[in-house]
Parts: sequence; structure tokens; C-alpha cells
Amino acid sequence: MEITGGNIMTHRIHRNGLIFAATILLGLSLADIALATPSFSRQVNADCRTCHFQSMHALNKFGRAFKSNAFNLNKQMRQELNQRRKSKAVTDRVG
Repeated sequence: MEITGGNIMTHRIHRNGLIFAATILLGLSLADIALATPSFSRQVNADCRTCHFQSMHALNKFGRAFKSNAFNLNKQMRQELNQRRKSKAVTDRVG
């Protein structure tokens, strides 16, 4: 079989397409990891587990309330956060 310019070009297009698709798939597979940012944690000096379960893949009750409140703390949430801080401070001193 004779290799012609058309066959080489087709091969390159397919190869480049596969490389592009693999790059996109890799990027999408890593996107889930990159979505979470600790900005809330930094702003209010709270642990990530304030909003997330230990596995970090799902929001707990507090996290769902925070999300449904457009990522803002209402008065009740602030009180709960302050209570968690006090409890953690006591635990840190004892443990």
C-alpha cells in the first residue's frame, strides 16, 4: 500500500483529535477536584467540615443551608458557627 499525502494528513487529524479528546477528558475528570475552594473556611475561620461531610463529596445540613441561602450566613447560622467554635475550643483544650 502506498502512503500518500492524504493518508498522512488523515492520520495526523485522527491522532490530534485523540490527543485533544484525551486532554479534555482528563481536564473534566480533574474538574470535580478543583471546584471546591476553602474561601468560606478562610473568611469565617471555620473548618471545611463545617459544611462538608468527612468525605468532602457532599454537603451536610449546615452546608446545604448555607448554599440555599446564596452562600451567606444568616443569624441562626452565625450562632451555630459560633457554638461550633466554642465547642472546638473546649475540645482542643481538653484533648
